Amino acid sequence: VTEEPGPHRVEIRAFGSSPPGGQYRLRVEAPRRASARHRQSALAHQHFARAYQRFAAGLRDVEIESDYQGAIDLWTALGTAGRLGEAFLHLGRLQHQAGRLADAREQYRRAALQLGAGSLFESDAALEARREDPSAWNPAEKRMRALALGEYAFVDLEMGGVAGQAQRQDQGFDRLEHLEAVFEESIDLFERDGAYAMAARQWVSRGRLRQQAGLAAAALDSF
Repeated sequence: VTEEPGPHRVEIRAFGSSPPGGQYRLRVEAPRRASARHRQSALAHQHFARAYQRFAAGLRDVEIESDYQGAIDLWTALGTAGRLGEAFLHLGRLQHQAGRLADAREQYRRAALQLGAGSLFESDAALEARREDPSAWNPAEKRMRALALGEYAFVDLEMGGVAGQAQRQDQGFDRLEHLEAVFEESIDLFERDGAYAMAARQWVSRGRLRQQAGLAAAALDSF
């Protein structure tokens, strides 16, 4: 969506540190009048891009959070789950770096909800179906879901994990079992994607979880 005529430059960046090589062809169809939905989507992308660029430049201010939230509000209204999940993931990182652990954990949880919705936060059947046919899942969303799950569990460990369960309002289910399942899926997704360094990071965090729970042998196995 553009308000100005003339030439435009399109920049495309792959997600991840080592994306596969390949050739791509862009096709521009005949211009058409933008609908209200198109304009909302464009505005959401503007909010997200502005926040992402400021964050990547090392800036940490309220404008970044405001822009991420603006993108989240618009993508929520549009029902764009994948982009919404990505925005929650980046907002979580911003809050994590600011030391707002409870807020960050909630954003990571919301990101995982949107990215391949199912599994731990909705339906186990959805995860099983995806594991049967992982090729049917958007690769970028798969990587981002793995990140969201891993960061969610990592922040939970920083907040005290199993040892701090009694001090939080998370009672009513087995925290150890829950985080074990979170790490299990994150590791599985990273390994399927060939991201073994990221999978190794999750194994280390899983070992810390098991240490907190007093499971020395299981922790050693994770390490």
